[in-house]
Amino acid sequence: MLTAVLMPPGHDADKFRKTVLETYNMSLGSGLSKIAGKVFRIGHLGECNELTLLGALSGVEMGLAAAACRTAPAASTRR
Repeated sequence: MLTAVLMPPGHDADKFRKTVLETYNMSLGSGLSKIAGKVFRIGHLGECNELTLLGALSGVEMGLAAAACRTAPAASTRR
């Protein structure tokens, strides 16, 4: 399974991925071709359950905060 996330206008997905890697040691995939720099990808390898998914989403939210991307707190976990 793969999740692609579109970055907000004015934010570069590749710079964001670098921030997340350097700050949290979390590797995110890059966008390819026409969406390069606009999206990042989360690869779900192996068993993917609620706990591992929430961990990945929390890491992304922490990365968005570190990269000064405005988001609603815990937006990824609301239903």
